[in-house]
Amino acid sequence: MWEQIHRSSLHFNMQMALPYSERWKVNGMAKKKHSALGKRLIAAAKEMVAHAKGELELEEYEVKVPRQVDVIAIRKRLGLSQAEFARRFGFSPRAVQDWEQGRRKPESAARAYLLVIARDPKAVDRALRGAA
Repeated sequence: MWEQIHRSSLHFNMQMALPYSERWKVNGMAKKKHSALGKRLIAAAKEMVAHAKGELELEEYEVKVPRQVDVIAIRKRLGLSQAEFARRFGFSPRAVQDWEQGRRKPESAARAYLLVIARDPKAVDRALRGAA
């Protein structure tokens, strides 16, 4: 019994001494394949580490959010009532009413979202349909 424990402990220690990518080759086991998402996450993590070490300069850009968005025009172009517009895109009906009547101004994130809705409502539909 001690010999079995000792062997498994030795096997564990041998694996831990190897680089991570080589560990599963010790007993002839094939390395598991990563999904497409897994590969993207690994690549992103490597970029993050390289950036933190100063080895990689990442692209920076500033997002320009319009100060005003014509909510009425966007909604009417889509042929929706206030309630339908609110339900379809996840706004409260009261917020849509307030924006359209000038009682409130959409916050920056809402203005950016409204801009995306105005430019490509079908893309927003696809994204939201996948989120449910």
